[in-house]
This record gives sequence, C-alpha cells and structure tokens, in this order.
Amino acid sequence: MVSTLLLLLEVLALEYFGRREKRLPAFFLLPLLSVLIVNLHAALWPMALVVLLPYLAAALVSRRLPSFSRRFAPEILFSLRELLGLFFLVLAAGLLNPYGTDAMLYSLRSYGDEDIQGIINEMAPLAIRGMHYSFLLPVYFVLTALYARCRLRLSLVLLAAGTALMSLLSVRSVLLAVFFVLLPLASLSSRIPGARLYERLRASTRRERRELFAIGILLLAFVFYSVLPRLRTSYVISPYLAEAVDIMARQAPAGTPVYADFNDGPYVEFRGFRPYLDARAEVYTKRLNHRKNYFHEYRQVQSGLLSAQEFLARYDFPWLIVNEAEPLYHQLPYVRDYELVYDSKRDSILVSPLSGEEKDLGIRL
Repeated sequence: MVSTLLLLLEVLALEYFGRREKRLPAFFLLPLLSVLIVNLHAALWPMALVVLLPYLAAALVSRRLPSFSRRFAPEILFSLRELLGLFFLVLAAGLLNPYGTDAMLYSLRSYGDEDIQGIINEMAPLAIRGMHYSFLLPVYFVLTALYARCRLRLSLVLLAAGTALMSLLSVRSVLLAVFFVLLPLASLSSRIPGARLYERLRASTRRERRELFAIGILLLAFVFYSVLPRLRTSYVISPYLAEAVDIMARQAPAGTPVYADFNDGPYVEFRGFRPYLDARAEVYTKRLNHRKNYFHEYRQVQSGLLSAQEFLARYDFPWLIVNEAEPLYHQLPYVRDYELVYDSKRDSILVSPLSGEEKDLGIRL
C-alpha cells in the first residue's frame, strides 16, 4: 500500500511540476521516491520507471507524429530531453539499496513462475469469481466508453490503459490500476479552470453525469464486497495453529526444523522454529535461492502428485504442522514414523471466532 502511494505521488509530481516553469524540484523528488520504493518494496520498484513510459511515449509522438498527437489534448510541459533525464535519475537512484541490482531486478526473477501463479490468488488473472473484484470489469467498460468520447492527453490514456491491462493479468495490480485508471477523470473535471466541482458537473452533459454516477455506484460496490469483509476479520492467526505451536514449544527447542505450509509457516517462524516454507514464495524458487525449487516440490505435495512417504523421505522433520486443506493432513495418520500429538477437532476446547466459509481449518501436530 505504501509503495503504491509513492508511485501515485510520483505521477502527481509529474503532473504538478510539468505545468510550472520551475521544474527543477521534480529532478530531486522523483529520485528520492525511487530510493524509498526500492528500499521499502523492491519488487514494485520497476514501476517507478514504468509510470514514466507513457509520458516519454507521448513526448516522442508529439515530436515525431504531430498530426497524430493533435487528436489528443496538449501534453504537459516536460520536454523529451527532460523526461529522459528523469528516467535515468530514477534508474540511478534505484542503486541506493543494500542489495544493488539484485533488488532492482527482483521482480524480473520472481514473476511468471507457474507454481506461484497456480497457488497464490493475488498472482492470478482478474476474473469473475464471486463478488471480489468483479465490479472492476463494468467500471472499465464504462470508463472506456466515457474516455473514448473525450479529448484526453495521450500520456493519461496510456497510463490508464497500461495499468488496467496489468490488473487484468494479475489481481495484485488492482489497487494500482484503481488510482491510475481514474486519473483521467480529474483531467476531465478540470476543463473549466477555477470552477467548483458543482459547476463542473452542471457543465457536463446528462449522459456524462449518468456515466459518472454508474462508476461511483460500481466503485462503492467494489469497496463494500471486497474491502469491508477483510476489515471485519478479527484476527490473523488461527487459534488452533497457535495452540499447536504452544504444545510443540513446550517439547522442542527454538530453531527446530518443522514442516509447515505456505500459510502457516510465517507464524511458526515467528515463534522461533525453522519452517519448510513461509510466505516469501519467490525465495523458494531456484531462480532466487540457486539451490532447489522448493515451491515446485510444495505444489506437488499439495496436488497429491508427491506422496507423503516420498516427500518425508527427503527430509528429517521431527515435527509437522498440517491443516485440513492439504493432502498431508489426511495421509500422515498412515505414515509409521510419526505420531499424532494434537488434533484440533479432537483435543481443542477453543471455538473459532469466524463462521461459514471463513471458519478455521482443522490443525494436526
């Protein structure tokens, strides 16, 4: 979220200083934002360069294809040379991190992995699955119809279209797209300089007001069905998982290797143990750790292609924590070398605070 806001600040800085004669502050602010992004969220740092590309493309088209560029509203005052200077300053500022080019290229080495995309929901393409995110697709259609009838700047069109495409390819880009897809609306609302919002709405046509109303309703529905349910979640860690780890902690020293899956591993690690996996999925691919593709092995276990006996023969786990959603939960009772110490459905006196689809999964230790 913070890195997304920093990217939005970068675009707003381009818009603000591009309209002023003194544009020198932009040459200090954008590299500073680049340093913050690469150190706070290196995987998103390439976007600090990507958001500059629509402005570079628009400036290049204005110079090389003036007849085509006249179909769009006039661009901001940054010249092509100034934009290239900003691009290379942002690029150079990205080197100011503890890991150098490894951090800058992190996303290029981690994205596109079939196993990660097959398990992690936020890496999946945007689709109509229940109510979550489904409202964005009608928003995109309505905005496309509205923007097609307006004379917008080419840079804003490219920025909105590019981030919308990113959100269609990966759910994790939805928040970024929401900001930048709506940005041309601000350009439309400012076509009457100095006018208040009410006066600008009065100056718009009845059809434009209907479209804006439809966009507002769809966005409110998106917030209601996608954001609010997450805010209502009262806890992060399953009480059954915490209870299982408490039992293990009374019998095993810190640093003991433990099998725990992608979702449970972070808490097990937090409690001082060494889990098989944690939520840093990319780190467990061979492209980053240069040893073994643990995530591919994990996916084989989860899909049942790798049996419990064959998988456990590769490791010497003294403890295993499994949840009801994975095959090992059902296979381990038939493995001779392990004894069931805790079963939340049999031993726990806790009651899950959630109900329905969000009820806690059973845990076995």
